[in-house]
Amino acid sequence: MHIEHQKKEPIIHPSAWIDSNAIISGEVLIEEDVYISYGTVITAEGAPIHIK
Repeated sequence: MHIEHQKKEPIIHPSAWIDSNAIISGEVLIEEDVYISYGTVITAEGAPIHIK
């Protein structure tokens, strides 16, 4: 699930695989070929998160 938080939305590269029950919230940048597994919660609070 991708959620807007503080008027920021996640940016996820099309080749990244995000499990359907993972939660990505706020200014989160996920680059190519990244794998986010079951039950993961990533929330950007106050600063962006960049996952390579």
